Amino acid sequence: MFKKKFSLHDRLNANDFELIFESIMKHSKDGLFVVDSKGMVVMVNHATEEMFDFKSSQVLGRNVKDLVDEGFYEPSVSALVIKQKKAISLIQTTRTRKKILSTGIPIFNDHGKVLFVLVNDRDISHINQLAQTLHIEDIQEESLRIDFSDLGLAANHFESMVIRSPAMEKVIRTAVRAAKYDVPLLITGKSGVGKTLIAKLIHQLSNRRHFPFADLNCGAITASLIESELFGHESGAFTGASQKGKKGLFEIADKGTLFLDEIGEIPLPSQAKLLKFLESMEL
Repeated sequence: MFKKKFSLHDRLNANDFELIFESIMKHSKDGLFVVDSKGMVVMVNHATEEMFDFKSSQVLGRNVKDLVDEGFYEPSVSALVIKQKKAISLIQTTRTRKKILSTGIPIFNDHGKVLFVLVNDRDISHINQLAQTLHIEDIQEESLRIDFSDLGLAANHFESMVIRSPAMEKVIRTAVRAAKYDVPLLITGKSGVGKTLIAKLIHQLSNRRHFPFADLNCGAITASLIESELFGHESGAFTGASQKGKKGLFEIADKGTLFLDEIGEIPLPSQAKLLKFLESMEL
């Protein structure tokens, strides 16, 4: 069975073509400018009027060379297209010194003669704005691609973590960025919001992930034992102390991560020792 090929002409009648053409001329944001083989302007759309700051009544039926001579714009891309019989793009300058990117396209008959030239015009400033917007969007898209890739990595480490809300995604992104730096971090938030989970996530995403993660709830231990837990103690250092001595969490978590929950509950004297350690990183 042979299939008959239908062209656009088979599907649309003359009225349809006219309606489509008029709609394109009316609604196109690009300037559309049509001249005949002699350089006479036969059609101008509204976008061209705004771009070149003239009314269609001022240019219709006139030769493009005269328009150039009178300073409407320069040079004439359509005149060059008629002469060279090929598509040409160049920058035109309007009488208000606006820069326009103009592309002239020749329309030939069956014998290779130029019948019309269709000129497409775009304001250079709009193109630059678009390019800048696209550049920003590309950066944002790349950033999002990296971020959501990291979110996927986070989900692999913690399948139970819910990160569907924008607020939680922001927290995870911050955690991912923080994991790249070998510095002390402060994680704030109300009790029960998941600070320990975030700390474990940062540890798993950091270069310290192959070393221990230790944590201590400072609010759940007596003030007298805080320093022993953090810095360790020698054998028999106090009543009830291990006879073998005990390593502190700082030593246990060496090269890894130590998370101190409810750190505000540490007594002031112990806070001073903790600060000294953080400054020197020496026990």
